[in-house]
Amino acid sequence: MGTNDREGLVVGFTKEPQEYEWIGLAKLLPQHVKAARGAESVSEAIERFLPVPAVEVHCVEAESEPDFERARPLIREWLSSDRPDTEALGA
Repeated sequence: MGTNDREGLVVGFTKEPQEYEWIGLAKLLPQHVKAARGAESVSEAIERFLPVPAVEVHCVEAESEPDFERARPLIREWLSSDRPDTEALGA
């Protein structure tokens, strides 16, 4: 999980429950990837460059058919909302 300051930046990672959870997405420059070689984990590699901007992502974990069935109403709700971040999804 990531810790977030009030300016929309990720300032650290922790396994303790937080307001936000890192879902494993990261946008890194090639030089950051090269500099992170040897890190034990992606979060450890990213920690070297903190703070970094955070982006809120709405998602649902689905690994089985029942998971997909539970996810469908959430996805429909997200796509039908008037939030600006749904425009890229074709809503």
